Amino acid sequence: MDEKNNCEKATFIVDIKNRENHSWQGTLTWVDTNKEICFRSALELIKIIDSTMKMINILNRTAYVLLGILLLMIAPFLIPKVIGFIPYAVLTDSMEPAYSVGSLIYVKESAPETIQVGDVITFRLDVKSGQLATHRVVANNTKDKEFITKGDHNDYQDAAGVAYERLIGRVAGSVPVLGYLYSFLVSSTGIALET
Repeated sequence: MDEKNNCEKATFIVDIKNRENHSWQGTLTWVDTNKEICFRSALELIKIIDSTMKMINILNRTAYVLLGILLLMIAPFLIPKVIGFIPYAVLTDSMEPAYSVGSLIYVKESAPETIQVGDVITFRLDVKSGQLATHRVVANNTKDKEFITKGDHNDYQDAAGVAYERLIGRVAGSVPVLGYLYSFLVSSTGIALET
């Protein structure tokens, strides 16, 4: 006698071939893989289904763990954005030892007049450029509305002043090495994170 589970959402078909003496015998066929498993009793059928459900639960748990790991990986980049910080990767050694190559810095927008000597700022290299630099302020010339900056690792201050309109903000903190991961995530080969 054949009984099949033809539920629309069924992932398996139970084919009971013999039901004598309360001992079911038949096959369980997984629709997705067409894999067939024979069983010799109702108890064995229940055990097969139970072990499969446990495997599915393990896979679900694994998926949740992987999702959690992914969220932990991107949290240092997304959470600061939500509270107004902009993450940037340090690409050169001009600010060592304060900020090493590969560090991730967090920049907070600031009014130019609030920037003080000794603050580290991130700015555009020119008004139209997408290129940025992060250096320490050695003077804030409010009359000419520009900063004089210098990289900590550099011998001399920067040749040109930084106009107030090129200021992105003040560096509020950093995490060593995390900039490498951030650079990958915002690259064309990584996951696109809007900067």
